[in-house]
Amino acid sequence: MNTIPGNPPLGDASGFISPELWRKLSSARSFSDLADGWIDLCRANLELVLGVKPGEIVVAFNSAEGANRHFRVAAYRGADNSPGAALTQVVQRSLVVRSGVATTNPEMGTGYVSNVIFVDDDLKGAVGVVLPTADTQRLNLAMRCLQWNAAWLAGFWRGEQYRDTAETVALRYGQHASSALLSCTDIEAGATSCATVMADDLVANRVTIGLVKGRHVRILGSSHTASVTAKSDRVHLIVDAMREAVYQNAPVYFSGAGSSSQTATESHAKLVEGREKAWVGSWPVALPDVADGIIVVQIECNLDQSLRVQALGGVIAGLVAPAFGLQMAASRGTLDRFYRRANRAMGWVFGLHHARIKAIAALIVLLFAASLIIHMPYRVSAETEVQGLVQRAVPAPFDGFIAEGLVRAGDVVQKGDVLGRMETRELELHRFELQSSIVESQRKIEAATGERDLSEARILRSRMQQAISELELVKSQLARTALTAPFSGYVIEGDLSQKIGSPVKEGDVLFELSPLNQYRLKLKVNEKDIRYIAVGQEGALLLHARPNSLDQITVDRISPISEASDGENYFNVEALLLNPQQDLQPGMRGVAKVETQPKSIFWIYTHPLWDWMRLQLWRILP
Repeated sequence: MNTIPGNPPLGDASGFISPELWRKLSSARSFSDLADGWIDLCRANLELVLGVKPGEIVVAFNSAEGANRHFRVAAYRGADNSPGAALTQVVQRSLVVRSGVATTNPEMGTGYVSNVIFVDDDLKGAVGVVLPTADTQRLNLAMRCLQWNAAWLAGFWRGEQYRDTAETVALRYGQHASSALLSCTDIEAGATSCATVMADDLVANRVTIGLVKGRHVRILGSSHTASVTAKSDRVHLIVDAMREAVYQNAPVYFSGAGSSSQTATESHAKLVEGREKAWVGSWPVALPDVADGIIVVQIECNLDQSLRVQALGGVIAGLVAPAFGLQMAASRGTLDRFYRRANRAMGWVFGLHHARIKAIAALIVLLFAASLIIHMPYRVSAETEVQGLVQRAVPAPFDGFIAEGLVRAGDVVQKGDVLGRMETRELELHRFELQSSIVESQRKIEAATGERDLSEARILRSRMQQAISELELVKSQLARTALTAPFSGYVIEGDLSQKIGSPVKEGDVLFELSPLNQYRLKLKVNEKDIRYIAVGQEGALLLHARPNSLDQITVDRISPISEASDGENYFNVEALLLNPQQDLQPGMRGVAKVETQPKSIFWIYTHPLWDWMRLQLWRILP
């Protein structure tokens, strides 16, 4: 089977090229008209085959000045009035190297394709196109399409240069056959019309067009015949002749006078058996697909005429090839298009093209799969404050005034150390006054007893006893004027040095103390994560003051009371340090992370989004 290496299959066709475009091309009488019609036809051709619309397309004459190659624009279609710099550079490059050129701009996702137009060995010009794709396969197919379509322009130049020659006639016949093939929307009707036109131009008895796919041969159309009967012996011979040409991948000719080709001609010989002037020729039509087209011409002629038909048939078969491919692409069914699209997608995924993109995509898929499979403990983060395990207040023992402040917040004190003192002058005066009152009451009691005034003596004794009680109270207050530390620890609040002489009420808190090396942690856990916290869970604490050291913690208590902060709702969770360090102090802040149940990495990083989406969906649902 004849295939074109390096060319991808045609794209899915969703329609047909308008017959008006073909009529415009075939009716051109000047090169400018031909170039103008060719651009419209080539644009439609590329859009049908590739599925993308060209951005710019140009047809140019070639002119040589010394060693340089230049071109003059014959026709142009694009956003501007003249070809862009990138397209101009590609066309000039094609003229210099005298072959097709294809480049891409991956950043813009644009491809540039140019091909040259030769008449014999003379470089006549070039055609170029800008496509909105950087895919290599599509650019290769666009190069092939330009090569096909440029044959029509070359044919016009040949017609002008060699008017009335055999080659010009062949080009005209090929143009007639292509127009007939593409003027119908059905491939069988188009093949029948094409075969009929070829038979009329070549004055042939019969022209048959078929399609060979593997071992299967399908007759698409025959000249001057609406339908072909597959059971006919003559049709079987034509089918065998088509297979013969395809298997040999070369044209096959045979006449009643003997073979005129160097290939096997057994099936062709049977078609002309018993007729001396009969001649048959078969030409494979190379298609960028998994099938091959075949044109079989049967004619009654002499030797000179057979040589003429042999020369004409090869040129016609080459010109009909692109039209044949377009009709095949347009005739595919929905299922076939889906299969080809899926096949191309699988080829893109598992082929060798775009290896870097595929490697990155494979890495992303592997990372995603690993994030679903690999589980790790989910750690709940919370702002944390270090507090003393026990906090003890040192209040004012009585109403009075501050006399002295010896420590302030942050100082370390030992048990029994004096923290501050209360003013004692008024208490001392009151003590002397009470002592004098007691002595005076004692003297009066003795006098009343001497005068036998017992009732007065009882009253005086009561007053003296009251004074004695007050004196004991004053002595007690004097003993408590020195404010002492109840245990060794830190002073976390209090500074009497700024309040000397200030009055205080009994019970006012003057100092707060926390014991040394005994701490608890206050964690502010967001309400979204409190459901994952349980008593006994362990975690780690990193303090702002000690960013290079982690402390192990364990959850001790979960408070059921929440508090609002910074627009969020938080619950207070108490935790204990497993190994308290000597350099910790109450009031230090940091971030604690509590380890909960293992979860997948994907869940850990995406569950806030899913929770938010569920909440929003719940709000909007009726």
